[in-house]
Amino acid sequence: MAGRNIKINQLSANLPDVSEVMNGWEVAATGDYVTQEVATDGSGLVVDIPHKLNIMVGAPQPLKPEEIALKDEGQRSWSWQKIFVRENIYGELFTSQIIVIDGINYKIKSKADWKRNGYREYHIILDFEDSGS
Repeated sequence: MAGRNIKINQLSANLPDVSEVMNGWEVAATGDYVTQEVATDGSGLVVDIPHKLNIMVGAPQPLKPEEIALKDEGQRSWSWQKIFVRENIYGELFTSQIIVIDGINYKIKSKADWKRNGYREYHIILDFEDSGS
C-alpha cells in the first residue's frame, strides 16, 4: 500500500488558502468594536468609543458535542456556535466583542487562528447581557 509509512504532515508543507471558497456561504453581520481614546474636552480622561463594521461571516454552525465538552462546566448548556471570518478582508475580531447576526447579539468567547488558510474561526454565544433574560 503506497503511502502507508508517510505521515500526513509530510505530504505538503502548506495547507491551502480556502478563503475564496467562503464566498458562497457567508451571511451578513455587524461587528461592534470599542476603541479607547483621550476625551476631546480637555479632561484627559480615556473614553470608550463604539464603532460598527459590516462584515460577512461564514454561516453559523453549532459546535460539536466534543467541542462543547471542552468548555467550562457552567458554560456547556449555553447555545454555542462557530463562525468563520476572512482574515484578509475583515481583519481580526476579539473575545468579548459583539457580533450581530440577523438582529441577534452574539459575544465572541474564543478564537482559533487559521490565518495561513485565509480565515479565523470564532466560537460565539448569545449575548445574555442584552437579551433581557
